[in-house]
Amino acid sequence: MKFISKNNNHLELDINHDNKSISAITRTRFLGLTVNYTLSWTNHIDLLTKKLSSTCFLIRNIKPYLSLSALKMIYHSLFHSVTYVLRYHVLGKPHSPVIFEMQKRVIRILMGRGYRESCRGLLKELKILILASKYLFSLLLFVVINRDYFAPNSVYHNFNTKPKKKKTGLHLPHVSLTICQRGVFYSGIKVFNALPTTIKDISGNPKKFKVALKNYLLTHSFYNLDEFFFSINGILYLCYATNYYIVPPVQQKSNGLKFSKPRTRSHVTYGCRHNSSSFW
Repeated sequence: MKFISKNNNHLELDINHDNKSISAITRTRFLGLTVNYTLSWTNHIDLLTKKLSSTCFLIRNIKPYLSLSALKMIYHSLFHSVTYVLRYHVLGKPHSPVIFEMQKRVIRILMGRGYRESCRGLLKELKILILASKYLFSLLLFVVINRDYFAPNSVYHNFNTKPKKKKTGLHLPHVSLTICQRGVFYSGIKVFNALPTTIKDISGNPKKFKVALKNYLLTHSFYNLDEFFFSINGILYLCYATNYYIVPPVQQKSNGLKFSKPRTRSHVTYGCRHNSSSFW
């Protein structure tokens, strides 16, 4: 298999060994992952969706005969374990809504709810992290465990002119390439700086930080990164009926609430429309 970039033209090569022609392939199976010649996740996600769909069908059929604790064990062994490897790679990609919808489907099956029932309360009851929360959990643990690779803001700025939240955060380097901004290092700093101060203060103890972080993510069930970044002290200020974000109380004018339009299309797509399935 010959690896090429997505923008390069495919170049045909004839490879022979012992007077035998070796045919080129476009994908292969390696250590449980389906790798294609452009190193994208497309083929692996296509195979994964079939496996997850079969898991949903299995849980639906055995639900009348098993307890909820037994069904959760099956979920973690057949669904959670399969999607765990995707926690760094799928979120924000075109494939993420497919996995996201399948996870909500299996959650509703576990609890015996209809397809229009909100999953936020069900996730808290089952103590299961949604896809975006799993990404945040793994990313923040990576930052805390590898804290030596990240510099605090106090190293670059010692003057008492910034709020405490910024002073206790990590220094965000200036990068202009999108591929760098989507990387684990840059994204980890942004996500860590957006955490509540009470959780950041215990980042020196990874065990306590892990417990506090998981409880925080289980309590709020963030469906996407926009909800996480727009939440303040665990409260998400959104107006779903008007597709407008509400400015937090500290920024409100004295004459009432102030509304601001979403700055990017993604803010409207993920969780701002009243009838959007991503909100439920």
